[in-house]
Amino acid sequence: MLYVALILLILLVALALVMIVQNIAILFSSVHLTIFSWHMPGIPVLVLCLLGAFLGGLTLYVVSSISARRDTHELKRLRARIEELQEELQKAQMRGPSGVLPPPFPPNAVPIPGIPGGPPMGSPGPGGPGNQRPPTHPLQNLSPSSSGNVVLPPRQFQAGVPRPPFPQQ
Repeated sequence: MLYVALILLILLVALALVMIVQNIAILFSSVHLTIFSWHMPGIPVLVLCLLGAFLGGLTLYVVSSISARRDTHELKRLRARIEELQEELQKAQMRGPSGVLPPPFPPNAVPIPGIPGGPPMGSPGPGGPGNQRPPTHPLQNLSPSSSGNVVLPPRQFQAGVPRPPFPQQ
């Protein structure tokens, strides 16, 4: 990003130099300006351009210094807050835990095979000790209408009496 800004700055300076060289006679000519009711004597255009650049730089400096002062105060406030939080953290670490932490999940109400605390995988299931069923798809026993994938014939053929496809107007 810095290189892009430098390239743009170099191009801007080169453009300004070309403009100055091509218009050197005009830049030294005098211009009479009127500000409100005050008539200024003849001032060269070059002086007016340099005055405008100086005033623009001065304005930029004032605005950026005010912003930097605000940022400095904000940084001081945030550093003080960080120190407070670090002190609180050290105090909390010295005290140690306040009690036993609860488990992250409640114990299973229904034992689940393969989950710690549940029956082992080879234990007898609902079908008896020798009747182990392979795992099935969880939606295999649902009817097609409960899954929303039921395919119905068009309405005109559902009642058994053919109807026109569009209502008559």
